[in-house]
Amino acid sequence: MSTASESTALTPARYHRILHLVLALADDTRWGRTDEWIAANVPGYTHVKEDSARKYIGDDIALLRRNGVDVTTHARRGTHKIEAGAWQLDGLGLTEDEAAVVRMSTEVRFGDESLTDLAADGWAKIAAVARRRDLRAGGGTIIIADRGTLDQEQLTVLADAMEPPRSRVHFYYAPMAFADEHLRTIEPWTLVNLRGRMYVLGHDVDRDAVRVFRMARMTDIAATSAAATVPLPEGDLQAIAERALNRGAELRPAIVRIAPGTCGDLTVDARQLGDDRWELAPRTSAELVDAGLEHAGNLEIIEPADIRERVIAALTEIVRAGGVDGGGAGGVGDRAADDGAGGAGGEEQR
Repeated sequence: MSTASESTALTPARYHRILHLVLALADDTRWGRTDEWIAANVPGYTHVKEDSARKYIGDDIALLRRNGVDVTTHARRGTHKIEAGAWQLDGLGLTEDEAAVVRMSTEVRFGDESLTDLAADGWAKIAAVARRRDLRAGGGTIIIADRGTLDQEQLTVLADAMEPPRSRVHFYYAPMAFADEHLRTIEPWTLVNLRGRMYVLGHDVDRDAVRVFRMARMTDIAATSAAATVPLPEGDLQAIAERALNRGAELRPAIVRIAPGTCGDLTVDARQLGDDRWELAPRTSAELVDAGLEHAGNLEIIEPADIRERVIAALTEIVRAGGVDGGGAGGVGDRAADDGAGGAGGEEQR
């Protein structure tokens, strides 16, 4: 029999399990999902015995109900569903720019189209509450403007590695736009939303340190047979991720010119100045250079001047080397076993 603390605690593993459950229930508001279907298809329930899966489902649905999510259970059919009328809110009061960001967040494309549809439906419903950066905190809208390149199998591998018994995964990672990809091995802890971009927070095995990895730069995620050895840290994982991203580097403001309707991951927390100019939220020099490279053609850095010059120099070198077409040095297709120098200030985890 579960204790009160067991049935109410929201650990990172349980958070991911409930998130997948909400997406699954929100995707079928007509008939609902059975315990058997959830246990066979929803990450977090598939790796445990049937009795344990049923207990998890019952506890998780109870927790959702206590937090205002109207999950109904049809006793005769044995199905659970989220009531669309209670879930979908009217009159959100989004500005045109805010609506554009939410729309962009539903256009993330995965290799599996069914997962893309599920993400679009699920995030649209979840995002109807308010606005927040921490996906685990209550009372806010989830706005993710970053692109996604991982298919359902890779996402499942990542989610499973975060759940007890935790394990290690390896993947190829490009620290910046147009940079080489390098093989990395980590013990993943959780997913975090930092400035409109999704990151994986965890323990970097090779560097024996806490690191964050931008999901849009991760490819070929694969499970390993190695168990995790570093315990989850105590405290606020969101704050830990912020520190890991900045790693002591100075945060600098920037003025940029952005083509209308583009660069949603940057404008989500920026201030519009007029004439397509935006004041970006403070970022490290490495982040600003990376943004200039990633969004080349849609973004022009006006200030700081030294960042503008670094971006111009880097783009000139990429064009000279043929890296834009993937054929030359510095192209993202070049893979290595070690990451070398990394970005400015040691910030290789952009």
